[in-house]
Amino acid sequence: MRSALVRRGLVFAASLAVGCSAPTGPGTTGGGSAGGTSSTTGGGTSGTGGGTSGTGGGTSGTGGGSVSAGGSAAGGAAGGAVTPSMQAITALSAGDVSTCAVLANKTVKCWGRNNEGQLGNDSTMDSVRPVAVMGLTTATQVSVGYEHACARLEDGTARCWGSNSTGQLGNNSTTRSLVPVTVMGLSNVASIHAGVYISCARLTDGTVSCWGRGGDTGNGIVANTLVPVAVQNLANVTQLSIAPNSGTATPVHVCGVRGDGTAFCWGANEDGQCGDGTQNSARRPVNVMGITDALEISAGGTHACARRTSGLFCWGTAPQIGDGTVERKFVPTRVMTTETVDQLEVGGSFSLARTPAKGLICWGQNGRGGCGDAAAFTPGGPSYSSPITSRQTDVAFFSSGDAHACAYVAATQVTWCWGSNDYGEIGYGTPTQPTRTSTPDFVRW
Repeated sequence: MRSALVRRGLVFAASLAVGCSAPTGPGTTGGGSAGGTSSTTGGGTSGTGGGTSGTGGGTSGTGGGSVSAGGSAAGGAAGGAVTPSMQAITALSAGDVSTCAVLANKTVKCWGRNNEGQLGNDSTMDSVRPVAVMGLTTATQVSVGYEHACARLEDGTARCWGSNSTGQLGNNSTTRSLVPVTVMGLSNVASIHAGVYISCARLTDGTVSCWGRGGDTGNGIVANTLVPVAVQNLANVTQLSIAPNSGTATPVHVCGVRGDGTAFCWGANEDGQCGDGTQNSARRPVNVMGITDALEISAGGTHACARRTSGLFCWGTAPQIGDGTVERKFVPTRVMTTETVDQLEVGGSFSLARTPAKGLICWGQNGRGGCGDAAAFTPGGPSYSSPITSRQTDVAFFSSGDAHACAYVAATQVTWCWGSNDYGEIGYGTPTQPTRTSTPDFVRW
């Protein structure tokens, strides 16, 4: 890993469409500029231009600070203020070390690592700024996995691109593709999900089909599956989630919710991430214990969480359980919070949930800044055994990756990202970007 870079005194050019006002960042304090900037740009008034940890000038403790918190270019140059980049999007997916979004015109753009063509732009060159995925003009959803990504199109078919060594593109081959290829035999896709060398689709009839690495596809098959195969004895599925773990050797788990409120998982279970009370890995779906009122479920690296009518529950590795302890749990355990949440998506080693006020709460390991709380980086953490408040506000929807996350603010049409940034996955888009930041910063479209 590269060491975190410190951003100081940088000036970036960006502009808004004529007639639009400049959106504000999540923070309200900052380093300011030599002449000061107005509070409407998040700029601060100290007049020093220096900034402090987590505010704008930043130190290595915040991965170099963030324009979103400081308002004027990471501590500011004389009279210079940075305007967040606007782009209307309808869907977002943070994967291992790359990110994709569906734009309002139904095209897709991606950024971050591209070693296997997972950015879909017919190249293998990493990009710190969004690049267009080739050939997609009717996308409604996108999902980013480890080294591949998939999109659902408005006609109910699916396309995937990137690594294909175990058949995770679903086109009956093991040859990678730098541009989207059609997943064979699918015409009624309700949602698409890319994982670690597997992919799955939830279909409109409530069934689930998966393809890719043997042993992880939920149908008991130990050989790689190059085209979609139905997961047996699984019906009435209303929601599905694949863990965003990283690495070709990393076992994966998949979780979902049925229409009757019961929850299921399959896959790796060494830390109890299947929630069935055991540590036995499952090649077919097993029921999560005690859940009959699930509204949503999200699979993390070695944990999972469910939003229920009775509250928020997690299981698997601690501290991402959020129950105030550092002990792993093999069955669903209540998260220690009085907040109600209306959206849930957990990352590799952290968990994020949105409150009705459109703010985020976070718990778990925050060593790469995935909580987005502007905390200083310490040698052993920070780590949160119960939820804390993220700095990101006004969230319309969000996505958690392995060690980074992104959120979209509809009111300003700005996408904010934070966390790990070794390959440009937060879309900071400059040569001197930090390798991690715990403060949300905006994607440079």
